[in-house]
Amino acid sequence: MVRATGTPPVDEIQLGVYFQTVHTMQSLTLASLRLAWIDEYPKLSEVTPRRPWQDDDDTVELVASGGAWPMPLCVLTSADGLRVVEIQNDRFTVAWSFDTSTAYPGFSALSAEFLRMYAELESTIRDVISSELSAGRVSLSFVSPVGRLSATQLGLGILGGWQVAKTQARQADYAGIRIHYCSEDDNDTGVLVAVDPARKSDVEDDQPGAILRIETSRFVESNKGLTDCFTLIHNAAMRSFMDLSSEEMRAEWNHDTN
Repeated sequence: MVRATGTPPVDEIQLGVYFQTVHTMQSLTLASLRLAWIDEYPKLSEVTPRRPWQDDDDTVELVASGGAWPMPLCVLTSADGLRVVEIQNDRFTVAWSFDTSTAYPGFSALSAEFLRMYAELESTIRDVISSELSAGRVSLSFVSPVGRLSATQLGLGILGGWQVAKTQARQADYAGIRIHYCSEDDNDTGVLVAVDPARKSDVEDDQPGAILRIETSRFVESNKGLTDCFTLIHNAAMRSFMDLSSEEMRAEWNHDTN
């Protein structure tokens, strides 16, 4: 198992559960949950729904005349904008962002909060429309800043096993990489590693900067054992970071393997 100690530089972490579509679920179904969470998430917006996660083609379906209008994606946001909940009739995600005033509290604390909120969603759906949520997939996404390196240098380091001097990376107007593979620890867990340039607002003038994103996911058969599933995909994300990062990056994260 790999765990982070200290305060790793995490910009954002998102956890998600994707479940079988509940066709009778609508925004109004969430009314009691909205009231229960209004102090923590006072802002509400409804936007165009995301494509169903089970879809594996680009087929476009029109809503039949007289048919039920698709449930929008409901977005609940905290007053400071640092926590965002997204609910649709086939998914539930929570994203936490961190800045200089909010330290990353650790994965255990966030996953426990997420599962508590998901259990409240389950209870609401059961009580209001007598339906059960059946989880089919769980996901985790880490977004971390990498200072002192451009996206070109970070990508070259990851692809070259940090055997190539960063000075050999040519300056590029844009550079990014995407690597997808299965976790060596658990072949049922998919891992995506992405490198992109840092946002201009996140770096000082003329200073390099990059964003490292690690996404992991796995299919599940039911709502049982979600805690263990999140532990598995978190371990896969941390193992990927350890395998692909430089010694300086690991020191900044202050990782150990206990």
